[in-house]
Amino acid sequence: MLSSAVVGGLGDILIQKVQGRTSRVQFDYRRLFVFSLVAGLYIAPVIHIWFDWLDKLYLLVGLSNIQKSLVMMLLDQTFGAVIINMFFFIAFELVSRTFFSYKILFVI
Repeated sequence: MLSSAVVGGLGDILIQKVQGRTSRVQFDYRRLFVFSLVAGLYIAPVIHIWFDWLDKLYLLVGLSNIQKSLVMMLLDQTFGAVIINMFFFIAFELVSRTFFSYKILFVI
């Protein structure tokens, strides 16, 4: 969970730099905090459980490794991606609005 939060935070820093937010005034520390928090507390556990479930799926018994990989990829990129991404946006908005409503300022 910690590594997911760090990677999520680094990704947000990179995106903000690409967007041209180079000064301390322009950089959105609140967004960095929210993204890191959601990546660590939502993405990491959900992805772990999802892939663990996919790996133990009864449908995959008796298939070759290539066939297993293809079926897992198909399930992941259709159902998994849609559901996990949908709830990611819900979690991001929930955490973001929670911190915005309390007027917490992150000054570094």
